[in-house]
Amino acid sequence: MEWLANGNDSPMLVQRIHKNRILEPFFQAKAVENMVNVPLRPDDVLVCSYAKSGCHWVWENIRMILAGEVLSDNVEKEEIMMERFEDINDLEKFASPRILNNHAYFDDQPADLLQGKSKLVFIYRNPKDICVSYYHHITKIQAFKYNGTFSNFIDRFLKGNLVSGSCFEYWRLWEQGLKDHPNIPYLLVRYEDLHQHPIFERRRLASFLGRDYDDEFLMKLTEATSIDNMRQVKVKVSPRDVNGNSVMYRKGKVGDWKNQFTVHQNEVFDKVLDKEMGYSEMFQFIYDFDENNNCDEYFQNGHKSE
Repeated sequence: MEWLANGNDSPMLVQRIHKNRILEPFFQAKAVENMVNVPLRPDDVLVCSYAKSGCHWVWENIRMILAGEVLSDNVEKEEIMMERFEDINDLEKFASPRILNNHAYFDDQPADLLQGKSKLVFIYRNPKDICVSYYHHITKIQAFKYNGTFSNFIDRFLKGNLVSGSCFEYWRLWEQGLKDHPNIPYLLVRYEDLHQHPIFERRRLASFLGRDYDDEFLMKLTEATSIDNMRQVKVKVSPRDVNGNSVMYRKGKVGDWKNQFTVHQNEVFDKVLDKEMGYSEMFQFIYDFDENNNCDEYFQNGHKSE
């Protein structure tokens, strides 16, 4: 374990693992370091995302899509998160079809994925909402021992000095990796689309997984896997804050960053984002449900400033 510093910000407790990457203090370093050797089955579904992008939410949707029914046991169920298993052989005990999820970089994924042996669902979310969600996530989980301010956390987030590292590096490596391996069958899911077009996106997800359902089932699935419902049913199995609330499902809103960012913080963030991701063809971010998604207009209309 080590204390990860960032200027005058409060340090956070993390693990330093291979390739100089940073991992949560409660995950298994060997799980990430040995992930490349995990044998995949033909009917496995790999669910990947940068942290706080909806990975667990999509996992639940996939679980019910594959089952063909809205399941009521999700209070006691938990995701098969690969970073939890030090011994990769422990993954063999799970019955097929397995839904394996992780937040690891592309070059840490199972080698079998590169051979196109399993399907991949990749989720991404706009980095401003990730930043806000991640701040609350890390401050509420006592294992990190982090008590910094949001203003300082933004700088830490933009520099990638936190668990999961830089979201920009993460996305760049995934984009290049998928471009270099066109044989990988994958579906790109944008977090905001799943909110704004819940039936359409769940039908697209089902189709990718080889399932075909009517609107009635998809509407039931949408209700069962709504963020509000997940917040209630997952509280028993997900990490909780001192008040007993789930830290995995907080608000889940699109555009909550507007309630946290100042004008100056937004300008700084946009400059870094344009430098890091301006070239990307794969990742097109949505920051709210305004038709033009014009963030600058929002601030010009009287939002708080420093």
